[in-house]
Amino acid sequence: FGLLYRNGLWPVPDLDLMFADPRNRFTYGDMRVRDILGPNSIRRFKQFRALFHIQHPTESRFVRFNMETQQYVPATAASLGPFAKLEPLLGSLMHACMTCWVVGCTLAFDEITIGFTGRHYLAQRIKYKKEGDGFLFDSICDDGYLWCWWPRHVAVPNPPEPSASPLHNRCLYMIGLLIKYSPAGATWWSAFFDNLFTSFAFIVWCAKRKVKCCGVARKGGRGIPAKVLQKEVTKSQLEKVKGTLKVAVRNIKVGTTMMLVLAASVYDTKPVNMLTSVHVAATLDDQMRKVWSRSRGVKEDIAFKRLNIIHDYNQHMNQVDRQDHLRGNYRPDTVMRCRKWWWPIFLFAMGAGATNAYLVYRSVCAAEGIAKEKIMSHRAFLEELCDQLCHPELRTPKQPEREMERESPARQKRKEREQESGSGSSTKEKAGKLTWARVNRARAGFDANQHTFTDPIWRGAEQTEKKHRADCQWCKFKWIEAGRPRPEGCKATKFEGPQNKEVMYCTRCGVHFCSASCWNEFHGC
Repeated sequence: FGLLYRNGLWPVPDLDLMFADPRNRFTYGDMRVRDILGPNSIRRFKQFRALFHIQHPTESRFVRFNMETQQYVPATAASLGPFAKLEPLLGSLMHACMTCWVVGCTLAFDEITIGFTGRHYLAQRIKYKKEGDGFLFDSICDDGYLWCWWPRHVAVPNPPEPSASPLHNRCLYMIGLLIKYSPAGATWWSAFFDNLFTSFAFIVWCAKRKVKCCGVARKGGRGIPAKVLQKEVTKSQLEKVKGTLKVAVRNIKVGTTMMLVLAASVYDTKPVNMLTSVHVAATLDDQMRKVWSRSRGVKEDIAFKRLNIIHDYNQHMNQVDRQDHLRGNYRPDTVMRCRKWWWPIFLFAMGAGATNAYLVYRSVCAAEGIAKEKIMSHRAFLEELCDQLCHPELRTPKQPEREMERESPARQKRKEREQESGSGSSTKEKAGKLTWARVNRARAGFDANQHTFTDPIWRGAEQTEKKHRADCQWCKFKWIEAGRPRPEGCKATKFEGPQNKEVMYCTRCGVHFCSASCWNEFHGC
């Protein structure tokens, strides 16, 4: 994997040249690469590409990653769909992407193209993108972070709206994942998308799921009233109609909430139609932009009018494009020809994972107040990733988690108090001292006051010195209540329960959680 990331940083016309002998091929030869796998490194790398197969080491050939239990379960090729060979990777990667990032108040829907020129019945003919032919994945992105995705032309399990189109059902299914894996009490989201997704019915379905929408709409069959649509005119009449704005409003009721859906049409060089439930008014606001002046030889500020709906759309619609841009800067398959259909998807997963990791790294640095000049660039981050993958001896040595817990001062003090009192802790208190009485108090308090969460890395100055993250207390508590079951296939002599690492911390309850699902289940919401 490190060599593939390296090919994105320093691409070569053929991956075989990466293993060239520097004494004969000075341009491409690198003795450090030859030393990674030994003298037969090129032969072993060719075997890796030829025999590459993604499979979990179980008795079943096909497995699915269960996001509820976070385990691999046996499945059939028919139930996994057309990408059954890649399901273990895609399922676990999507779960990691959804649990490592909390989506903000704005997000974007769009399709991601994975280039592939071979033969596959899901490969699409694409002439309107630079990527060319390949696979299409509908996705949700937040500030460039790829949160979840679903393949185009693949039906979702249990369509949320039977009367909706397959495209809208894919989007509603991903919104369902967003609601499920986001902390409870989240406010309304604002989603932006292009004219492929926009329709009045889709806006109503999203409003039922606490999502407000904004997007460009097509002329017919998408819910734009006929009195709002404007006809195109010739160039001679363009100055008369340029800047014309027509707006229509319609009320919709979602539960006990009344919402406005605006249909706006503004004439620029051509009519531009917008449908939105994010805005409550349509206005032409004054905007400034810099234009080069030939006479003065400098850039000057020029004022112009722009519809406020279009201005917000331009600011938030490019979140998927940012993911494509960051992933495409150092993509491993820049000059690589992939004849097997699973290779492009595998390389896409590698690039998306590295891009998401870099965005998480930047967000952590910003939260800790690290100066911008000390934050690694995207290229420096990938270089460090290549070094860690290709040279394990460069990785920071870590002690086993059990030894760290055994040496923890808090753990030693707890043992001393138990020995002095002469009575150990009860069965229910071993899971971080959680009891049903404490859980019921937390649920009752959650209904009255919304609880807040923080990342465990920077939640307190006295806890930043810890060298490891705590386990999820709710998962451990449920395991103890279930009678301490032993998972199938576990060969450990002593199984101490699930050790899912925390990703959020409730400041009011003082409990560690490994995902938003555990947060919601603990607080009873």
